[in-house]
Amino acid sequence: MILRSTLRSLSKEPGFVATSIVTLALGIGSSTAIFSVIESVLLRPLPYGDAQRLVVVWETEPDRDELNVSGANLIDWQDQNASFDGIAAFVPVMLTRGDGDLPERLAGVEVTPNFFDVMDVLPHLGRGFSDDPTDAMSVILSYEYWERASGALGDTLSLNDRNYTVIGVTAAGFKIPFENADLWTRSPKRVPTPPIDVGVPPDELRGLHWLRVIARLKRDVTIESAQADLDVIAARLATTYSEDNAKRGIQLVPLHEQITGDVRPALFVLFGAVGFLLLIACANVANLLLARASGREREIAIRASLGATRRRIVTELLTESLLLALTAGALGLMLSHALMRWILVLGPSDVFRLDAVDLNPAVFFFSLTVSFATGLVFGVLPAIQTSNPNLQSSLKDGARSSSGSSRRLRETLVVAEVSLALILLVSAGLLIRSFYLLRNVDPGFSPQNILTMRLWLPDSRYDEPAKIAAAYREFLERIETISGVESASAVLGVPLSGTSANFGITVEGRPEPLPGEELSAGFQPVAPGYFRTMGIPLLRGRDLALTDDDGAPMVAVVSTTAAERFWPSEDPLGKRFTQDGEDWFEVVGVVSDVLHNGLDQDPRAEVYGSFQQAPFPFMTLVLKSRGEPEALRAPAEKEIHAVDPALPIYKVMPLTAVIAESVAEPRFNAFLLGIFAATAILLAAIGLYGLMAYNVSQRQREIGIRVALGAETRDVLGLVVREGLFLTLCGLAIGLVTALAASRFLEALLFQVAPTDAATYGVVALVLLAVAFVASIVPARRAARIDPLVALRYE
Repeated sequence: MILRSTLRSLSKEPGFVATSIVTLALGIGSSTAIFSVIESVLLRPLPYGDAQRLVVVWETEPDRDELNVSGANLIDWQDQNASFDGIAAFVPVMLTRGDGDLPERLAGVEVTPNFFDVMDVLPHLGRGFSDDPTDAMSVILSYEYWERASGALGDTLSLNDRNYTVIGVTAAGFKIPFENADLWTRSPKRVPTPPIDVGVPPDELRGLHWLRVIARLKRDVTIESAQADLDVIAARLATTYSEDNAKRGIQLVPLHEQITGDVRPALFVLFGAVGFLLLIACANVANLLLARASGREREIAIRASLGATRRRIVTELLTESLLLALTAGALGLMLSHALMRWILVLGPSDVFRLDAVDLNPAVFFFSLTVSFATGLVFGVLPAIQTSNPNLQSSLKDGARSSSGSSRRLRETLVVAEVSLALILLVSAGLLIRSFYLLRNVDPGFSPQNILTMRLWLPDSRYDEPAKIAAAYREFLERIETISGVESASAVLGVPLSGTSANFGITVEGRPEPLPGEELSAGFQPVAPGYFRTMGIPLLRGRDLALTDDDGAPMVAVVSTTAAERFWPSEDPLGKRFTQDGEDWFEVVGVVSDVLHNGLDQDPRAEVYGSFQQAPFPFMTLVLKSRGEPEALRAPAEKEIHAVDPALPIYKVMPLTAVIAESVAEPRFNAFLLGIFAATAILLAAIGLYGLMAYNVSQRQREIGIRVALGAETRDVLGLVVREGLFLTLCGLAIGLVTALAASRFLEALLFQVAPTDAATYGVVALVLLAVAFVASIVPARRAARIDPLVALRYE
C-alpha cells in the first residue's frame, strides 16, 4: 500500500526523480569503485595458506633498508634460525621458448625447491618442486600461460636452449609480490642462480646480493621474537665474515604490509574523498526533498487533519527516500563497473592484485549497504521536518512559504556541501601541484627522442663474459648504421626503470669510511657513448671507450655525489677503489648526478664501469633518434635478429614512457582525486543554485514589493548574490579549518608541497567563490526580472 502510494507520488515529478537518482548514483558509484580497489588490494586475504605467518626478509645497511640477499647469507639463515618453518628465495629470469614457429619471450621466476611449500599453495594440476636433482630441469606453468599455451603435464619445453618437463600448473590467479611470472623453474642448487657468473658457487657467494626472500613463521613464534633471532644471526655473521657482513643487518616485514605499505595511504585518501562526495550528494538530495516537501505542506496538512499519523507520514517519506537511494544504487553499481575498468586501464601496473578488482559479493554488499544508509541519511531530516506541519498556517488559503526552520536546514546543508567540496578541492589541489613539481624535476638526463630495448642473453649460448661483450658490441655497431640513429649505447638499467646493481666499495688509502659516508654505490656497466646519448654532462676527465676491454686496466666514471662522498675536497681523477679487494677501478671521469631510484629521491652515489670489463647478460639498449624514436623499433630489431634470430627483445618503449611509468601512482592519485573534486564542485554549485532559485520563488512577493517601492535591478541582484556568497563564505570558513586538520593525512603523498600550502588554499577559495557567484547570479537575474504586478496579483 505504502509502496504503491510512493510510486504514484514520485511518478508525478520525473525531473525531481531523475536529478536525485543521478546525483546519488555519482556518489554511490564512485564509493563502490574505490571500495572494490581497497577490497582487492587491502582487505582480501592473500592467496597463500596462513598468509599472516609469511614475512619478507631483507638485508640492511646503516644507510639503506630492504636490500636483496646474498646466497651464502641465505644458507646461513636457513641453517641457523629457530623461528621459521622454511625460508625460500626467488629471482626473476627472462626465458625464450624456442620450440615453436617463432621464439616466445616469457617472464620466469627461478625459486628454491621449498618455495611452494613455504607459500603453502597447492597446484591446479600436477605437483610442486621437490629436492630431487632431476627437478632442476622441470617447470611449473602459471594457470594463465597454461591456458594460453595449451600445454599438458609431461610436455617438454625448450627454454633458453634447454629442455624442461612440465610437472605442474599453479592455481588460477596465483602470483607473488614483486614479480609476474608465466612459469616457474627450480634452482639447480639451494640458491637461485645469480644474474652474473663471478666464478663462485651461488651458495658460497656473499658479496653479491640478488635474492628476494620470503619466510614462514612457526605457529608459536611472533615476528618480534623472529626478528630477535635473526639479529643474533646477523651479529654472528658480521663477526665471522667481517669483510662482507660487518655493517649488514636483517629486517623482517609482514608480507601483507610489504605489499600494501606504499599504496595504503593513497587508497584511504581516495576512499575518504569519495565518502565526502557521497555526503555532498546526500546533502543535495536532502535539499531537493526539503524543497519538494515545502510544496507538499498543504497536502501533508490535509492528510494529517484527516487522521494520518505522523508515523505513517514519516514511513511514506522514508520509503520515497529509500526507493530513490536503491534505484540510484543500481545505477551506481553500473557506473562503478565502468569506473573499475577505467581504473584497471589507467592505474599503476605495479599495485598487487589491482588487476583482480571486480564486482564480487563483498563489493555488491557494500553498494547495497551504502544505498540503504544513503537513503536514511538524506531522508530522515526532511521526513521529520515535513511530518509535523502547522495545520493552521498550512491550510490557510494562499499559504506558500516554508517555515524558518526548514529554510535554515536547507542553508545548513548548502554550507556543509561547500565545506566538503573545499576539503576535496584542497586535497586535489595539493596532489596536482605536487605531481606538477615532481614531473618537472630535472632527472639529470634528456629523455627526448630515445628508444629503449631490453635484451637478456641466454647463458646456454652466451656462457662466457667475452661472448656477452662481443654480442653487445656487434648489436651497437649494426644499430648505429641505421638511418635516423644519432647514437646508440647500452646500460644495465636506464634511470627510473628500477634496474641497477649495488655494491659496497673500499676506497684506496681509506680503509674505514668517514662518519656519514655511504658504504655502497650503485653500479651501472655502460657502453661507450652512453653519457652523450642520454644527455648526461661529462664534467671532468674522459668517457669510457672500446679500448677499455677485459685486457685493459679496470676503469670507471663516477657521479658527482660519488666523487663528493668518497673523495671529499680531493680530485677524484686517478683515484682507485675496489669492490672485492682484488680488482681495482681507476676513476677516469666525473659526470652529473642522475636520479635513478625516483624523481622524488635524492641522487645516490653512482659508478659507471665498462660493459666489457663487467659484462652483464641483461642490458638495455638506448637509441638516440633524429626523429620519432618508435620509427627505430623495426630496423633495430631486424639488426639484432640478424646477429641472433632467436634472441627475445623486451620492453621496447621510448624513454619518456619509462619516466611516465615511474610516476604512474602519483599521477593516478592526482587525476582521480581531481575528478572527484570537480564533481564535488559541480554538485555544490547545483545545490547552491537550487537553494537560491527556490528562495527566489518563495520570496516573489517580498521582491515585488521592493521593486514597487523603487528598488533597482542592482539592488535585487545584490540581495540574492550576497545571500549566496554569505553561505559560501560560511562554508569556506568551516572547510578551511577542517582542511587544515585533514591535510596532514596527505603529507606522505606530497612532494615539495606543504599540507598547509597557502597558495593552494587561496586558489581553491577563489575558485569556490567564483562558482558560488555564477550559481547565485542566475537566480538573481531571474529575481530582477520579477514584475511586481504579477507577484502581488494573488496576494
